[in-house]
Amino acid sequence: MTEVAVEVRVELTGETAKRFLNLAAVKRLDAADLLDELMKAAIEKETYKRENTLPLHLLTERRLAILQGFAAGKTVKEISLELSFSTATMKREVRCLLDIFGANDRTGAIARAYQLGVL
Repeated sequence: MTEVAVEVRVELTGETAKRFLNLAAVKRLDAADLLDELMKAAIEKETYKRENTLPLHLLTERRLAILQGFAAGKTVKEISLELSFSTATMKREVRCLLDIFGANDRTGAIARAYQLGVL
């Protein structure tokens, strides 16, 4: 078996440092287990940041028009006729809207848009 030495530098401050020191003491974690816990926390933090940072710069005028149409209770067909979009274009733009707002459906996108003051 080949051994590999890895040096990891982690800088923790404030409550985060206290939390991990307590965790290490209570659970009697060795360095590898503590590193696993730190990696999990880093992944959770990055996931939280991603979920709470929306790419609103991708909200174009036509996507905003579609969103406004949905908020007004219009159907996909009504909006596509008003904006002269094909069905394929509407599907793509709706998917983009859902992605932008991190929503699973139109209602969720509208709710998130209101929360953010977009609508």
